[in-house]
Order: sequence, then C-alpha cells, then structure tokens
Amino acid sequence: MLGQIGWISVYRAMMDKSYYTNSHYVHIWIHCLLKANHVDTQKLWNGKEVVIKRGSFITSRGRLSKETGISESTIERILKFFKNEQQIEQRGFNKYRII
Repeated sequence: MLGQIGWISVYRAMMDKSYYTNSHYVHIWIHCLLKANHVDTQKLWNGKEVVIKRGSFITSRGRLSKETGISESTIERILKFFKNEQQIEQRGFNKYRII
C-alpha cells in the first residue's frame, strides 16, 4: 500500500513557532498532520470498535517511534509539549492513544 492519497495545508506561520528549529518537533508535528483522518472512521483496535473523529488518529508511542525513527521517550516529551501548548488533545488508554 502506498499510503493515503491526498494533501494537507501547512501555514508558513509554523516557521514562527519556538520549536521550528528542532527537527524532531517539526517531524512529529508534520507526521501528526499526515496521520489525521479527513473523515470520521470506525476501526477495530485491540478487539474493540473505536470511532476516530475527523482530525484525529489512533496510535501508540511505540508505533510513532517505528513510523518516525524517533525514540519513544522523545515522542512522549514532544506530545506533552504540544498538549501543553494546546496544539493537540489526546486521550490515553492502556495500549493506545487518540490524538
């Protein structure tokens, strides 16, 4: 599978963000934008049906690490930063999270 087809918009104002010079932060931010659903979807995750809203996606720290090549601890720190800056919302569950 070649991945999802489509496009995203990225505002140039992103260059004004304090984290713009840190490539891991930018990488995670763009990755989250690319992973986000463009329509509501239902997924079977760990034997449970989960509704993933438009603009959200289901993942785990381990999965993000595999997809980006960034360590799990760095990913956790970056996601916490984005949450504190009110750039993302996330709901955590035992083995996954919805961002």
